[in-house]
Amino acid sequence: MFEPQQMYTRAKTEEFDLESGETLYPGLSLGENQLRWGFIRKVYGILSAQIVLTTLVSLITVFYSPINDLLKGNSTLLLVLVFLPFICKFLFLFFVFLPTSNSSQQKLSVSKPFN
Repeated sequence: MFEPQQMYTRAKTEEFDLESGETLYPGLSLGENQLRWGFIRKVYGILSAQIVLTTLVSLITVFYSPINDLLKGNSTLLLVLVFLPFICKFLFLFFVFLPTSNSSQQKLSVSKPFN
């Protein structure tokens, strides 16, 4: 692995093209580079799936007249459907990170500094 100073000096002395897609930045090994590109592909794949799903739900809501009429005539249902995802996320996080009786008994041990 390169030291930070070596990486910067290598970047200045060697010619490389960032737009070629071979490396994200100079000094990366091939394995690290493949892991990082894999992570980037995974994140963009998840974002793309979310955008497509949101677009489909929006299209159905706008162009399918029975659902459109239902939401126009019932503002309470519309508000419940808007705030329901936030309430579900809050409850999920509350119950996942709810402290148990065992964790409340554990105490943080502070180490004494060396003299």
